[in-house]
Parts: sequence; C-alpha cells; structure tokens
Amino acid sequence: MDVDVPEDLHAPFVGFLTGSVLFGVTFLQTFQYFSNYLQDSRSRKLTVIMVFLMESLHFIFSSILMYTEFTSSSKYTHETVVWCLKIMAMTKGALIIFVQSFYLRLIWVLAENILIKERHSRVIKSFSIITFLYAASLGVGVSIYLGPIVSIFNFPGSFERMIYIGFGSTAAIDSCIAVILAAVLCCSKSSYFGYLGRFIVTMGNNAYRGKGAVNYLVIFFVGTGVLTAVLAIVPIVLYASNPSSVMYLTVEFWVPGIYANSILALFNAKKRLKENMDISVDLHIPSSLLFGDDPPAAIVPNLTLEASMKNHPLEDGSVDQARTISIRPTLAPISSSIQA
Repeated sequence: MDVDVPEDLHAPFVGFLTGSVLFGVTFLQTFQYFSNYLQDSRSRKLTVIMVFLMESLHFIFSSILMYTEFTSSSKYTHETVVWCLKIMAMTKGALIIFVQSFYLRLIWVLAENILIKERHSRVIKSFSIITFLYAASLGVGVSIYLGPIVSIFNFPGSFERMIYIGFGSTAAIDSCIAVILAAVLCCSKSSYFGYLGRFIVTMGNNAYRGKGAVNYLVIFFVGTGVLTAVLAIVPIVLYASNPSSVMYLTVEFWVPGIYANSILALFNAKKRLKENMDISVDLHIPSSLLFGDDPPAAIVPNLTLEASMKNHPLEDGSVDQARTISIRPTLAPISSSIQA
C-alpha cells in the first residue's frame, strides 16, 4: 500500500465511523418505532421499512468501499470502489427524494386543511407538486450521468455540473420545505376564538401545552432543514477545492443517516406530541394532520352554547330562577378551506 494512502483516508474513515454511528441510531429508532407503534397503518410502517432498507443498503456498500480502499493497491480506481460509489449515490438520492416527498405531502395536507385563503393553498400545493417532479427528474438525470464514471475523483465535466446542480437543488428544496412548514405551523398557533378565548379559563394550560408541541415541531423542521441544506453544500465545496481528493466522502458517508433519523425521530415522537396537541383547542392543526393515517377533513372551531336554569333561594323563602350560559369549544370538520 502506498505511503500516501493513510493520509488520504484519514478524513473519509472518520466520516465512515460517523455514518456507522448514525446507522446504529437508525436501527435503534426503527426498533423503537415497531415496539411502540405496531398498530400504525401499513403505509406508515412501509415508510419506516423503506427508510431503514435504503439506509442499510447505503451503509453496506459504504463498508465495502472503505474495505476495498484499504486493502486494494489500485485504491480509488478499483472496479469495486467505483460501482460501490455508484450504488451509494443512487441509494442516497432515492432516500433523499423519499424523505422530501414525505414532507412535501405533509405540506400538501396542511395546505388543504388549515384555515388559509384558497389562493395561498393553491400556491403551496403547486409548490409541492412541482418540487417533487423536479427532484425526481433530477435524481434520474444524476443517475444517468453517474454511469460512465471510472473513478471516484476527477469526475468528467458533465458529471461535475450535474453534481453542482443536484447538491445545490437539494439544499434549496430542504430550505424551502423547512420555511413553509415552519410558517404553516406558526400560523396554526393563533387562537380559534380571538378575544373570546381569553375568558375561557379552563383552556389556558392546555393551550400552552399545545403551542409548546407546535414550537417543538417548528424548531425540529427548521433545524433539520438547515442541517441537511448545509450538508448538501459541504461535499461540493470539498470536491471543488480539490477534485483529485476523496475528502467529499467525509460527509457523503453519513448524510443519508441524517435524513433517515429526521423522519424516524418525528414518527417516534408521535405519542408525546399527539397528547399535547390534541388537548388544545387553541390550534388550527390537529395532530391527525401530522400523524394520522389518512388526511382528515379540514377543521374549524365551533362554540357550543349550553344554557341551563338554576334555582337560587332568596332570604324571604322564595326561589329565583337564573339562566346560566356556558361556552363549550369543539372542533368540527368542514369540506374545504376558507375561501379567499
């Protein structure tokens, strides 16, 4: 083995170790999900299985690639290394598109059910469709240009351009998804009842707990969106700074683990978040929109007035009747969002 190999492999090996740890976390989260949510719908369980299988496939070929690089004299140009990189790239792309499609579908469901103007809903849903089609076509394009490469460094110019477009688009899509989800969730924290809600004392603690769950989701979506966007930019910066090195692998080994764990962490937090969101009538987004098996009908608040007559004895022995009116807030489905 050449003297320069250990130096060239130091950083990628650290990245591989990080990816191994994240794969362990993915395995643990998958086990935790099936231990706690075995009664979930088949589609939700299939989503978890698909995420785990794609992350597992990426990890397996990452291991083969690293082993071959350490043991082969041809190192980076070895045939096994090259086709391992191709499978890793396609698996990573499929996982990213799969996770992004989940969040885009979530945006679609929220846009269809939250109380926003119809034109805003159409814009958000159009964004979901166009973004998914663009991401899918971009993934196919990158896979086509990936075929002719014969080494894992100094890529052809045409493939380099696809890399820059693909990674840049991934960062942009993740950022847009995070911003839209955060904006929708922040809008959901406005009160159903406006000024009247201040007088419903019994709602107080529950409303705050529900808003706390939404705040957690906002931070979660923004945090994961920013993290994945940054991780999409770092590899192309590393490659552009030195195309003759394999430093970009330092990040490539563990990016799929971030995507996999982001969606699995959301699923595993379902029980706690549902409890905090469902007790609050101060939210425009019930937990069923985020965690339900099927998108429900749009939700609007109803105020039910309940009147009752009570007898109040007076000092002279007579009885005075007084009408007591209580306000009971409820949630009811509607067929469509509020019109513009």
